[in-house]
Amino acid sequence: MMKKSFGTIFIFLMNVLLLAGCVQTQSVESDSKTEQEAVKESTDIGEAEDNINSDASEENKDEEVSEGISDSSNEDISEELSDSSNENISDSSAEETEETTPSSSAFDFAGAFAEGQVYNNGGYFVKIRDKVYFRNIVPESMEKGATFGEFLNTEFYTMNCPIISYDVNTCDYEEIGTVAGTGELYACPEGFYIGETVPDMFDASCTNLYDPVTKEKSYFCSGLPRGVSESGKILAVDDSGGGVILTVLYKNGKECARIGGENIYYDYAGFAGETLITVLHNANEEYILCSVDESGEITELGMIGNSDHGYGVIKQFEYHNGYVYLCLGYYEGTGHFLSRWEVVKAKPGEKGSLEIAINGDDVPSTYEGEGPDPDVQIFYFDKDDTINCSEHVPYKLYMGTGDSGNDLLYYNDLFEECPLVKNFIDSSDYEKCSIIQDMESIDKTAFIIYADAEADSEYDLGWRTGYRMTGWHICAIPFAPDHLDEQGLAKEIIHFEK
Repeated sequence: MMKKSFGTIFIFLMNVLLLAGCVQTQSVESDSKTEQEAVKESTDIGEAEDNINSDASEENKDEEVSEGISDSSNEDISEELSDSSNENISDSSAEETEETTPSSSAFDFAGAFAEGQVYNNGGYFVKIRDKVYFRNIVPESMEKGATFGEFLNTEFYTMNCPIISYDVNTCDYEEIGTVAGTGELYACPEGFYIGETVPDMFDASCTNLYDPVTKEKSYFCSGLPRGVSESGKILAVDDSGGGVILTVLYKNGKECARIGGENIYYDYAGFAGETLITVLHNANEEYILCSVDESGEITELGMIGNSDHGYGVIKQFEYHNGYVYLCLGYYEGTGHFLSRWEVVKAKPGEKGSLEIAINGDDVPSTYEGEGPDPDVQIFYFDKDDTINCSEHVPYKLYMGTGDSGNDLLYYNDLFEECPLVKNFIDSSDYEKCSIIQDMESIDKTAFIIYADAEADSEYDLGWRTGYRMTGWHICAIPFAPDHLDEQGLAKEIIHFEK
């Protein structure tokens, strides 16, 4: 009877431990040993009582065995159960975290880079596979007033902003985290590089790495990010050491090259695969296009300007079939008026390979005296892989002029002008208007940042009009065929509320 009672109790205890989810071989052996000792102690007690009182019933003996087990092993079992409960709670919490935290597969940036599925990296809107990521920038991170109303260029104040993930196929979007930073997003296999600035203290600026899986931000290096290579493994940073601005390259998280020095400055242009393309400003006021490999070896590709006719502003950069192409606009005077423009091409790593691909003087202008002053044209490669240029190219957005000045427009595949949104913003009133800050077209979805503003002389710079911000907007406008109405206009505008 005693053995039967012990077996029942043992099975009961085993079931409890199994249900708690924490029975391990070691703990079973420990429990069994404790229980055996308890049984032995209870048996001795039972035999002694049998000698004293031979009329004790089997039921009483069973109760005494239970009592003995309870007394001798209660503390050990309680400790085991307590440990098991804690482990079980911890396991449950882990399971809950796994359910509520996006899995690493949802942010397989390394795989996207390997597949060439990263677009517009280093912009305000970065596409990785089918998702477009951007910071939902808050207006508090910028100056309240700006010349020409270019507020986005004054984002000096590090503020917490949500990072939004937008699916270009479903138009669904979600907030994947909140991070402090300023400027554009730079995707890499581990997440995003984000700059952090301190107003009037360039030396205090730094680059942080944000992990979208853990939602944690960690310090990466001093200086601000400028660009990421095609593989995502090389980061270019503008750093200031002792008042000298240097370009520093990091590969796989470690510094691999540092260029620049006294009276020498390298201005970031872009990446040709894993090779940095930059413009050297030297002490002779010459501007030389260069390529820089990961070891820091510099190759001068050719001169693109000097102090006599000015350094060309890089308006467009493309890496195509082993060559880099840059559209350069040359501007003059305090009005920053375009004097000429050109497209140059060069082969990275090949000294003196720079040549003119398009001379802007040879391209007839269609400017009719309305709207903004004429600017450079956009180059593209046609179906025969021949370089051409146009004021507008298919699916790149622009604002109308004249009677259509408030309309958002684009070209279709036939280079025909199409309205996307009528009266998108009001730009007709010089004193009170809306001003585009950034505009991207990604997979037939328009991503636009614009500000509402009023002219304010407090922010004027000479003859240049200053504006005070009165409103801030970030939106997406899908314009694939199924998102257009019968007139070809966008059916909806998705506003991202802050």
